[in-house]
Amino acid sequence: MNDCITLESYEEGAEIPAGTPVLFKMNEGVKKLEISAQDADLVKEPVAGTASDVNLVGSFTKIGGNDNQGLDKNDYIIGKDRFWRVSDLDDGNRVGIKPMRAYIRPATASQARAAMLSIGKGDGTTAIDNLNAISNDANAEYYDANGRRTNGLQKGLNIVKRGSKTYKIMVK
Repeated sequence: MNDCITLESYEEGAEIPAGTPVLFKMNEGVKKLEISAQDADLVKEPVAGTASDVNLVGSFTKIGGNDNQGLDKNDYIIGKDRFWRVSDLDDGNRVGIKPMRAYIRPATASQARAAMLSIGKGDGTTAIDNLNAISNDANAEYYDANGRRTNGLQKGLNIVKRGSKTYKIMVK
């Protein structure tokens, strides 16, 4: 199985430095996000990540688009409530993000091929989502641990054949 990309979370009410890219995941049924600041610093550029495995990279301006300048083929963006690898979208052509957005940039080749995203909260992992949109791939073949074909990802161990690659995915 490929490596797993992990993003660490902030606890609710935590102080986040100005310019730090942040990914918000709303709770079910919540439609409003309230953010407050006191004595906030103004920054001209987002804070650069320092993680050795993956960074959430923010941008105050548009990146990519018709000429796709700025996004690497191994970067991940969010669209339609899913994580997508740039190279999986139209072979990376015309892929971009709007201003005030962020993207995930893996630091290593194995991280770039990661099949899962782990979002950590405090002392442990709280969620694992599929980064390559395997769960939505109509051409993927899904099997349980006993080799029986299924209609999609199930709880437990899943074997997913997608093109010439096979993934082992654990769903809790």
